[in-house]
Amino acid sequence: MKTQVKKRKGTVLVYALVILTAVSIIVVSLLSYITAQLKFSTNRVEKEKAFQIAEAGIYWYNWYLAHETAGKTAQQINNFWQNGSALGVATPYEHNFTDINGIVIGKYSIVAQKPEPNSTIAIVTSTGWTNKLPNVKRTIEVRFRRPSWSEYAVLANDFMRFGTGTNVYGKITSNEGIRFDGVVYNVVSSAVSTYDDPDHSGGDEFGVHTHVNPPPGTGVNNSFRPLEAPPNSVPNRSDVFKAGRVFPVPSISFNGVVSDLAYMKTESQNPAHGLYFDDSGFGRHIVFKTNGTVDISKVLSYDTASNSITNETASTNYTIPNDGIIFVEDNAW
Repeated sequence: MKTQVKKRKGTVLVYALVILTAVSIIVVSLLSYITAQLKFSTNRVEKEKAFQIAEAGIYWYNWYLAHETAGKTAQQINNFWQNGSALGVATPYEHNFTDINGIVIGKYSIVAQKPEPNSTIAIVTSTGWTNKLPNVKRTIEVRFRRPSWSEYAVLANDFMRFGTGTNVYGKITSNEGIRFDGVVYNVVSSAVSTYDDPDHSGGDEFGVHTHVNPPPGTGVNNSFRPLEAPPNSVPNRSDVFKAGRVFPVPSISFNGVVSDLAYMKTESQNPAHGLYFDDSGFGRHIVFKTNGTVDISKVLSYDTASNSITNETASTNYTIPNDGIIFVEDNAW
């Protein structure tokens, strides 16, 4: 009997060890799975934070460029990039990123590739990471470009009125008010929210407005338009403004335009940078050719009704300046 009891005790111990081993394997596996999931979740969270920190770096550099180049001429902006003072060009620019409570939770590093000569495009790369997982990094690359005057079909520093039958496909903007009674297929913007239209009496109307009668009406009403004036909301006139209207917007510095033109004129007078033509005659007739050259002649007379050339000198062939300027002091055909 004693021998049998001992055998039974040994059997129970084996069963217990087997069960304990199985449970241990399950528990360890379960804990490993839970740990892996927690680590994965933490990695995902920190990875998303790193992306948002990198994005914050891009927004900050956008703000930085806007303030560093505001009101400057093309030459001054070119000097800003080329003299090495722009942040992130010579060496990466790092900055702490704080949360809503002002606690530093990470950093972003900005590397800027300055524009090539005669270009306005800068490539900026922002890399972000958190202090919790500094090795988990996200990178965003963007291209910044200075707005060009040529983006606008019409750019003005005074009141403008576009009559019926006018069709414009490019952008229009003015530092004063705009009355548009035709059809425009791009955005029309003004630097003022309201203005007193000088073409009629009455109160102030929207910075960009129309006197075209809304559908199903037709024609134009030249008197004050209450629906195109505050305190009414701006109506959706897609029959006139196909791409909408925006006002007020920041004003355009025309002093900068004059400075840019002076800079371009100086550059064109350097044979290595361009071709310059004075204001003799009535302008120049320019024919671009497919072989990388251009034929240019002086216009001696033209039909003012059709703007067609009636007499001109023999043309001279020039090589088109590479990344350069053709500057004409007068009219250009």
